Amino acid sequence: YTMKKLILLFFLPFFISFSYAATFTSIASANWAAATTWSVVGVDANGIPDADDNVTITGFTVTMNGNPGACLSLTINGVANWGQIRTTNVGAGGLTMNAGSSITGTATGTLNVAGAFTATSAAASVNIGRCNLNVTGTATMNSTGVGSVNLTNATGTKTFGNLVIPGNFNNAVNIPITINGNLQNDGTYTVGTGQVTFGGAATDTIRGTSTTAFTSLRIN
Repeated sequence: YTMKKLILLFFLPFFISFSYAATFTSIASANWAAATTWSVVGVDANGIPDADDNVTITGFTVTMNGNPGACLSLTINGVANWGQIRTTNVGAGGLTMNAGSSITGTATGTLNVAGAFTATSAAASVNIGRCNLNVTGTATMNSTGVGSVNLTNATGTKTFGNLVIPGNFNNAVNIPITINGNLQNDGTYTVGTGQVTFGGAATDTIRGTSTTAFTSLRIN
């Protein structure tokens, strides 16, 4: 009995497992769920992004065919495209879209973001097209120069936590949006004719140095 107990204690440390985050960068226009799409820095079991990994789409079109896809953070410097009704879940690291990037789709996929969302345009705009975009954290619409952050397709829901607009945010297709927090407009917010719904459990505040002209406003 004593010998068996000692043997168990000796081997116990070898059953402890560790999780390491890897960094994925696109190297081809191909599917999210294909290892050949990515260059990987760090340790990963199968070459496909997981919930603890940081992902950057750079200069390519990645088809979001994960079922579901997952990552800790997602940076889009290219195109994230949905060809099927699939879901990608982004963790606390959040979503970043930089100048010239876009979300597109021939099907209405879903992009869930547990963290913050920052869109930054400069000489080129950021275009958010067909998808269900659900952001739990604060969404910040930055823009400098001639660029703006544009909603470009009327299909799919757009939901944000707090919405902060220091730059240009253009609802070009008059799509309804939901804000489950505060709105701060210090830039140019072209609301269009789409309904803006304020939801969430707490009291919401509309503030900022710029005027926001709502065509249709709903408070839940």
